[in-house]
Amino acid sequence: MEGIKVVILGPGGVGKTTLKKVFFDQDSPIKLLSESLEPTYGVDTNLYDMGSKIAVHDLAGQQLEDFLSQDVEIFAGSDLILIVLDCREDWEKNNKLWRRIDDIRKTQCPDAFLTIFFHKSDLLTPQQRLDFSQKLDTIFAGKQNISSQLTSIAPEFFAEVFQNFVSVLQKSLFRTERSIPKDFFIKLNIINHFIEKNIV
Repeated sequence: MEGIKVVILGPGGVGKTTLKKVFFDQDSPIKLLSESLEPTYGVDTNLYDMGSKIAVHDLAGQQLEDFLSQDVEIFAGSDLILIVLDCREDWEKNNKLWRRIDDIRKTQCPDAFLTIFFHKSDLLTPQQRLDFSQKLDTIFAGKQNISSQLTSIAPEFFAEVFQNFVSVLQKSLFRTERSIPKDFFIKLNIINHFIEKNIV
């Protein structure tokens, strides 16, 4: 089976690398909440061997404009493009950015699945989260190859976020008639058990 390519991108400081460390490196989300990670420079590529190869490309947020404006082919051959945005940022600014990335996806990797994580939702009030979720449901209803959700690695939200991430992987790879290696799901299920027990 050929490798699986995942590209993670978004502005600086929104939590891209933290999410990568939790989802792919199985780092503790509770521990990461109290740590400050060094910013990514350029493209940080990690290869995971979980029955097949999963290549995860974490693009530096500080260089986002370079990746989007230059004639680079970092997106070519992608199976999943994961955009991470700060849910507290101006809506129109976020909206403009993900649409711009989607235009690039349609050119460089039209078969890729695009998902947008509006991150740090634990910093919203319950009513703000409800309103935001309803807005996403309205905007993304019926869209092909695109999904969106509010996310947070705070303990009270993370189990649901984790399960949604697995669902995103399944959808993106199912479209390309590939499957996620069994070993990957075993690891996900183990860490999800600990998350639900609030002991990771």
